[in-house]
Amino acid sequence: MAGIAKSLTAIRSLSTSERAALKKVGIDDTAELLDAAKTPSAEKTLARKAGISVASVREAVNRADLLRISGMGAARADLFENAGVNSSSELAHRNAGALRKVLADFAKAHPELDVHLPSPTTIASLIAKAKSITAVTPAPVANIDETKARELAGNALHQHIDQVLFTNDPAGKMFRDAVLAWRPSTEWPVVQQKMHADVANWVKNAELSTNPAIPGGFVLSGSLFQLYTEVNVDKVGKILRTYVEID
Repeated sequence: MAGIAKSLTAIRSLSTSERAALKKVGIDDTAELLDAAKTPSAEKTLARKAGISVASVREAVNRADLLRISGMGAARADLFENAGVNSSSELAHRNAGALRKVLADFAKAHPELDVHLPSPTTIASLIAKAKSITAVTPAPVANIDETKARELAGNALHQHIDQVLFTNDPAGKMFRDAVLAWRPSTEWPVVQQKMHADVANWVKNAELSTNPAIPGGFVLSGSLFQLYTEVNVDKVGKILRTYVEID
């Protein structure tokens, strides 16, 4: 696992009592937390053993994963997670400029946090480092499973939001006309942030089905920001289609 293990005190979402509870069950640092909570099922098991909520464990795992990135730090991990960037893998698929706007909007909405925004250059560097530690070997010949399909679909949606819906890409024109055009441009980063934040919920609840036109692949569909959204993934993990419907 990339990165150096850090003290649980680097995870700002954990209270003193929650850190103590985790230490009682053998979790002393971020590396041990990540090892003990590799899957949603493992997160629930750890939460039950430690006597803390699953939500607290999940938020802590998100920050611990971000802390694997060199230069992230406790404050930045807290900022990124609060703004909807929940893992190093997710960060690796974000656009630096678009993410800077999302972070700035979060900071503006929460002046009580006295957020220090990282520079565009720093954000780009963190994204590059996230890509380096989440890089994987070429997809195997064997078909991907449902868990991997959901992960890939979520990453594709983050990219679609930043690179299609909130740019001048012609494929996102209907969305911009229907969702953004009637709003002040100052609200657009808020909408963008909310859509990114809703991706995790979409990934969790999306209906998964097969399509004869995609042998061995998956079709994931559900509501993202109250819009019907569909992602098609082939058997080796290639994204074939990302679609956000505008009535």
